[in-house]
Amino acid sequence: WDATQAFFDHYLMGLDNGFERRSPVEIFVMSDNTWRFEAGWPPARAVDTAFYLQGDSGLGTALAGDEAPDSFVYDPANPVTDTLDSDIWAAIASLADRRAIEQRDDVLVYSSAVLDDDIEITGLITAELHAASSAVDTDFTVTLVDVFEDGYAHLIQHGIVRTSAIEPGRVQAYSIDLWSTSHVIKRGHRIRVEVSSSRFNEFDRNLNSGDPQG
Repeated sequence: WDATQAFFDHYLMGLDNGFERRSPVEIFVMSDNTWRFEAGWPPARAVDTAFYLQGDSGLGTALAGDEAPDSFVYDPANPVTDTLDSDIWAAIASLADRRAIEQRDDVLVYSSAVLDDDIEITGLITAELHAASSAVDTDFTVTLVDVFEDGYAHLIQHGIVRTSAIEPGRVQAYSIDLWSTSHVIKRGHRIRVEVSSSRFNEFDRNLNSGDPQG
């Protein structure tokens, strides 16, 4: 099916090829490796599900109680470089195991228990991060990961926010857009969330000074 050809055949050539009766949304469900038609986006049957960062690097659907904050030291001279020297326009071809990144001291890692059933994530993904920085300006990054049974850590989606002119030490809430996806995390896998402050060179390093970049 060539959607572009069918569109022009119908609306310019007047051909009755059924294009106007076609579902308006077509998605590829990753991991299930199948195409699916939907009436809208996100699908009306999608249900928002909250996962919470928990103590001891956990991730689950239960809201954790009062716990000590997790922290890391971000050094602009040593940013996370998972996109360095890669063609970000062809990112799918360069996805790699993220375990080496997750071993860095400046990356916080939170993992769910092993899944008893498949979980499909289809629709919009948003992270709400409550954080403070000792600097007057910084970035926060959140990455959603599918962890295979052998430990392979596969990128699903990621997002970043620039705080801009903050009060050092003051906790604020940041809404981070991880965009959209359609991905099935299989039974026996785990869901993982990474939190850090850089993704270079896809995004400029924040020098934490508050001065103009460059």
